[in-house]
Amino acid sequence: MEYLTADDILKNRNRNLGAMFAAEFAADYLRILFVLLQFRRNHELEVLRDVLFQAALEISPVSCNGEVFDSARFDLELNQLDNWGIIGKRLEKTRLRSYKDIRRDRFQFSLPDETVAFLIWLEERRENDLLPKDDDSINLLEFILSSLKQISRSLKMPEEHFSAVVFSLGDVQEKTARLSRNLSGITVRLGEFLLRNYSPEEAREIVAGLDVYFKHYLEQLFKLRSAILRELETLGNPEAARLLDLCFERFASEQRKLPRLMRVGTLSDSPQTQMEQLFGYFRRGGRVDHLCGGVHDNAMKVLGKLTSYLKELERRSNRLEFIQLRLEELAGKNAGFESPVFLRELLNSAAAPLDMNDSDEFQKAEPPPPRSGNSARRIPPRLFSRTRPLAEKHVETMEEMRLRELDEFLHERYPQNGPLADARLELGEFLQIANLLKAGLLGNGRVLRKIGRQLEIDPATIPSITGRGGILTGPAIVLTEAKKYE
Repeated sequence: MEYLTADDILKNRNRNLGAMFAAEFAADYLRILFVLLQFRRNHELEVLRDVLFQAALEISPVSCNGEVFDSARFDLELNQLDNWGIIGKRLEKTRLRSYKDIRRDRFQFSLPDETVAFLIWLEERRENDLLPKDDDSINLLEFILSSLKQISRSLKMPEEHFSAVVFSLGDVQEKTARLSRNLSGITVRLGEFLLRNYSPEEAREIVAGLDVYFKHYLEQLFKLRSAILRELETLGNPEAARLLDLCFERFASEQRKLPRLMRVGTLSDSPQTQMEQLFGYFRRGGRVDHLCGGVHDNAMKVLGKLTSYLKELERRSNRLEFIQLRLEELAGKNAGFESPVFLRELLNSAAAPLDMNDSDEFQKAEPPPPRSGNSARRIPPRLFSRTRPLAEKHVETMEEMRLRELDEFLHERYPQNGPLADARLELGEFLQIANLLKAGLLGNGRVLRKIGRQLEIDPATIPSITGRGGILTGPAIVLTEAKKYE
């Protein structure tokens, strides 16, 4: 699958499924499709139109925009789905009873495999919305380790058990893909933590969870990854590689003996290639280390942010306790107590004792010295020219360019002037004909006379201008010489 290109993925796919999903009446289309899917699950692969309409009507008697879901509306939606190729339509063969038989054609509708796969995917996404099925990285690594050990045990058994090796190796590949998706999801969620604000209780809970992560989670990841590497090194020796090739050959021979409908699929990669990919994934400095590094970096950023936030809360709490003590001290003074120094110290900001440039009404602080660079060599400022000289040659405007292209077209197709219908146009030259008619008929033809041509209309005859892009029919128009209009 890693070698598939975008064209390979789009091949044999029905792109109209996206158009249906984004349509205005997508809910009505999906209702019909899910009714057909329900019939298919009840082993009715083809459904008559009347039966399908009654089943869809039982789900809801109104359409998605609140209108009545009648038979005509249902037929329009069925025809649209059939035009998109989303459903299959087959005429039911009926026997004519007499020459007076005027019964209408009856059609049976079914779902192609592409539509069934799309509907099943929609159901799975909805189930994941209601009950998310998040994987755990530790569990996935344990499953991978157990599958690799099972492969090692199966290689020591008789050849009858060799087919299980292929399924176990496929399970390892699937669990490895889920591990990458899980670690990437953890990295994204930790990145989202950096953009949120937290209450003190939430911050303490997250810091406690990160503490568990740093103490236990990373240690378990390292142990399981080391055990998986040992198993992969064992399976990478020449004898194990020979047995793996034999397992895949036996599996392929068994698949060829089965009927076509019972085959589970073909093997995309050789066992040696799959083992090299797994070893490159789990080795030191491989893909799993890169993913764990991203998780670790974001976890450190979140821990630093929340720790700073909690320290700031603690500093503010200490400041409030200090103010409370000073207020209790002030409350213990006599009613006639006056002390400006005491009140000034009480109302002073928390950063004032540490500010070297603090000032008050009694003392003015010195301004901070200007910053100077460390470089001893002064670089003179670069002078830029304020004016730009104009180009010596004439600059062609858009109108002049269009007239020049039109003049070149007329010299090529109408060197001797004459009726416009005489020339045989190529693909894309109808645009020049439109520009010619616009320049020669509008504004008394002043634009066309700038290149010394004019158009004369003969309404008596109606010829056709033929080209690869189509046919233009209208009154006869003749191209003639004219005096240039300045």
